[in-house]
Amino acid sequence: MAAEVLRGVLQEGVGVVGYPGAIGLVRKGDEVRRVGVGVGEIGGGGVDTGARFRIGSITKMFVVTVLLQLVGEGRVSLEDSVQRWLPGVLERNGYAGERISLRQVLEDSSGVRDYLRDLGFSAMNAADMDPYRVWKPRELVDIATATPPYAAPGAELHYSNTNFVLAGMVIEAVTGQSVESEVRRRIVEPLGLRHTGFPQGPEIGREWLHGYFLARDVSVSNPTMYSWAGAMVSTLDDVAEFARAQQDGRLLAPAQLAQLRTTFKDDGVDSTFALAAYRWDSECGPAWLRTGAVPGYYSLVVTSESGDRQIVLASNEYHLIERTWATERFGTAVGRMFCMI
Repeated sequence: MAAEVLRGVLQEGVGVVGYPGAIGLVRKGDEVRRVGVGVGEIGGGGVDTGARFRIGSITKMFVVTVLLQLVGEGRVSLEDSVQRWLPGVLERNGYAGERISLRQVLEDSSGVRDYLRDLGFSAMNAADMDPYRVWKPRELVDIATATPPYAAPGAELHYSNTNFVLAGMVIEAVTGQSVESEVRRRIVEPLGLRHTGFPQGPEIGREWLHGYFLARDVSVSNPTMYSWAGAMVSTLDDVAEFARAQQDGRLLAPAQLAQLRTTFKDDGVDSTFALAAYRWDSECGPAWLRTGAVPGYYSLVVTSESGDRQIVLASNEYHLIERTWATERFGTAVGRMFCMI
């Protein structure tokens, strides 16, 4: 039944709203149903449910997992300051790296500004200007810290992609290896995620969904603008397998899994946001949800704590200007479908 509901939602997006295509997956245990509606490329054939797409902020789940594995190995602590691992990186305009912990970075309570909210940078992002320029992580952090902090460390939640650029920089400082290689060695290869990774350039690769920004093809876009906050590409099945493994203990020891699920306390009251994901108390039990959005692509994954119940959705149109059908209807669809699985 959940797959039929999913098909109806995707058909509404394509037939009523006019999206080129949308794909989805529902999973209960080892039983998987995939649905695709529309086209993967305007003027082309039907959409491929196995196609690759940009997963946007779902990338953050991979980065958090690697950092928590390093915590489990005793190589770093979530209570370490940013200053300890990245001396001098947060030391201007009211920022003080010695007062910002890695936990605050991962739960978006660091107060560090979001570089993607910088008007000049966001305009370049939306216009897909210069997709071959390489942005260094420190450049992105410097854009963010050109403006004073949102708030004092630990005081408030403020979504900021800069936090996960910092998290990636910490991973590289701790390991001496690139984030890309650590994600590949620790997650992609052990789980056999053959279609997942950080792209080597602006092209996604073979068998991909073309992404559209208000009918303009932005499939070739600059991954370094999103860095470790949102540059990865994947597929429905790979995202589902990763999220399942994150929750069922294959990637994280019990202590680190508990840390992953520890939500931010706002005035002593738990919020729904933990480390790179949102807790959702569904009618059939707790689950964890993450969305991803970059120009041309919107995606969502929700996974039960046991890992046996999942939904993954993606569309190949997203324009960042306003809330779209995908953000509204995908969220509604998850609420309707999850306990039907």
